[in-house]
Amino acid sequence: MSQEKFKRAMDVNDEELAKYLSLFPKENDADIPKNPILTQINAEQGDPKEMLNFAIMCLYGNSVPKDISMAQNYFKRASDAGNSNAMYIYAYILYNGWGIPVNKVLASRYFKMASDKGIPEANHSYGVFLYNGDGIEENKDEAIKCFKSAADQGNPDSSYIYASLLYNGTGVPQDKEAACEYFKKAADKGNLQEMYNYATMKITGDSVEQDEIEAIAYYQMASKGGDEE
Repeated sequence: MSQEKFKRAMDVNDEELAKYLSLFPKENDADIPKNPILTQINAEQGDPKEMLNFAIMCLYGNSVPKDISMAQNYFKRASDAGNSNAMYIYAYILYNGWGIPVNKVLASRYFKMASDKGIPEANHSYGVFLYNGDGIEENKDEAIKCFKSAADQGNPDSSYIYASLLYNGTGVPQDKEAACEYFKKAADKGNLQEMYNYATMKITGDSVEQDEIEAIAYYQMASKGGDEE
């Protein structure tokens, strides 16, 4: 199992936020708000979704001047009004200090809030905080619960981490058969290293039923995706 991949997965990084933000409308999307003034008015009237919309508009400079400070202000307001997507994004803002001072303790709280609202990416990020003791007290047992929960929600990084922990028996009873299932979950999300890990377990019959045909199929998928291992 790749230690470098495990280290990357065990991190709170901008790439994950970028993927998450890609789910929201951009300047050329048909469903982006067309009237920034009306969006801001609705936000000022307390609509959490419009607060989020206006924050994203300010973040990208869509129909309004790009303003990171204004964006973080509206992300916070939307978060405090109960918008789970805003909680997750605002947690990243706090973690990285975009327009405000870095505050990992507060970031962990917003990740936890978003996690409790059912955001898999936040569940994963909060698990990372707990596992590493990054800004909060280390609690690997609770972190592993977060990784399992996020993996079961479909988060590929958590699937990889939880599979690796199961495979090696780190913090959990060793269970290579279950590890294989979680490697497959991540592989089926397009993760190259997990394709390789799953294929290796299947071709060798490492605690699972050997299946060379399926293994070769996953090796080929990994190869086409540029896997170098």
